[in-house]
Amino acid sequence: VPSTDRNKIVVGRTSTTFAWTFQHVKTQDGCTAKSIAVTLEARVVMPLWTDKLLATYALQAEWDRYRADVERHEQRHVDIAFETARELERGLAEARSEKCGDLQAVMRAIAEGHMERDRRNQRAFDAREGSCHLRKTCIKGM
Repeated sequence: VPSTDRNKIVVGRTSTTFAWTFQHVKTQDGCTAKSIAVTLEARVVMPLWTDKLLATYALQAEWDRYRADVERHEQRHVDIAFETARELERGLAEARSEKCGDLQAVMRAIAEGHMERDRRNQRAFDAREGSCHLRKTCIKGM
């Protein structure tokens, strides 16, 4: 069953969570990070047609094309998030602070910039796909 998101019907959904860990290292110039690890948790919800086998073969084939398009779309959201995670790891590796106590805040600011860029990239992808990215394969009457 499709869900709603901000008054729009959503047939597939990808949610992501980024996290990172690091160790700080004192240097002559202040403090830097080492052993940086960025993790990404991605959750994809796909449409499910529970009584598909009761439909005609033609309608089942149309559904399969539709679901494959949803899967392709949601996979691209995951791919964008993975790109963000890689960029985030590189960005955090460049973090520097005069005081080690300030390094966490510096890294948080770097991460927020990457998270905002991810949100923009995700929205831009959806905009390129159109308001109904599945319009060419939407199943009539469902």
